[in-house]
Amino acid sequence: MQEVILIVDDEPAVRSAMDRWLRLRGFETDLAADGAEAVAKCKTNPYEIVTMDLEMPRMNGIEAIRIIKRDHPGLPVIVLTGFVNDLEKLHGLTVDGILTKPIRMHQLEEAIRETIAKA
Repeated sequence: MQEVILIVDDEPAVRSAMDRWLRLRGFETDLAADGAEAVAKCKTNPYEIVTMDLEMPRMNGIEAIRIIKRDHPGLPVIVLTGFVNDLEKLHGLTVDGILTKPIRMHQLEEAIRETIAKA
C-alpha cells in the first residue's frame, strides 16, 4: 500500500517543492493551502501522515492539529514552522515531529519515513 501524505502549507512554492520531492521518492501526496482545507480533507480521505505549517490564513496549524487529532487520534502529524516562538503554542498537543524552516528535503523525507515506520 502506498503511503499518502497530506502536505499543508499556505505557500504554493513550498507545497510544490515538497510535493515534487516526495512523489519522486515514491509517496503519494495531497495538498492543502490552510488548516480549514486540511481538516476537511482529513474527514474524507485516509492519510498515513500530515505535514502541517503553523502560520496560515483562515485556520492556523494549531487549531487544525487540535481538530485532526481529536477526530483521528492515531494520525501522525509533523509540524513545519519558520517561527520558533510558535513551538510554545504546541503545548498540550500531540505531534509526531517538528522541523524548522527552511527545511532540507532529505530531512523531511527521513522524518516522514521514521514516523510512518513507528505508526
